[in-house]
Amino acid sequence: MSKKTRLVILGAGGHARSLIDVVRTHKVIEIVGILDPDRNKHGTSLDGVSVIGGDEQLESLKAQFDLFIVGVGSSGTDNRARTEVYQRCMRMGLEPYSAVSTLSIVSTSTTVGQGCQIFHSAIINAGCRLGEHVIINTAAVIEHDCIIGDHAHIATAATLAGGVRIGTGAFIGCGAVVIPGIQIGENAVVGAGATVIKDVPSGSRVAGNPARQLR
Repeated sequence: MSKKTRLVILGAGGHARSLIDVVRTHKVIEIVGILDPDRNKHGTSLDGVSVIGGDEQLESLKAQFDLFIVGVGSSGTDNRARTEVYQRCMRMGLEPYSAVSTLSIVSTSTTVGQGCQIFHSAIINAGCRLGEHVIINTAAVIEHDCIIGDHAHIATAATLAGGVRIGTGAFIGCGAVVIPGIQIGENAVVGAGATVIKDVPSGSRVAGNPARQLR
């Protein structure tokens, strides 16, 4: 039997639990443990994976794993915490892992950046480009020729129609719908269930049907 690739997960919350399930669809990956800054979690386990310590152990444990993946989810609608974890690991020279569920559908003409997470039942159609460390959550649909910037999060059951552009760090909420050709700016937030029919400026928050900018 060939040797399995060893993986460490950063973060021991609910997002990590879903991520473990995705990684386990890849039979060649062995999860060696989870690192989390919360000392109360040390020595516990998450779905059979041990929380072996805090992030400060990354350097000393480098010889024990081949790849890392960020198990920190978005904090509400804010991607900054998980982005900081990812960037810190990259500065250390660690190699990110892209967890693409074998129960998702990803077009062969789509480009998936390093460190991406694509969950069960997600569909990504032809000609899309995903940057680094993008989350495409459960049952999200990304239609043809969409471009999604680094660290963006497309939440559960959201739908992007053809040719949509999502800026770096943007968050698209659960069940939101974005019509064809729309541009969502960097770090913008689209609320759950919103229907987006016009461009969303960087740093703004929109919600509703049709989506309107919030104060």
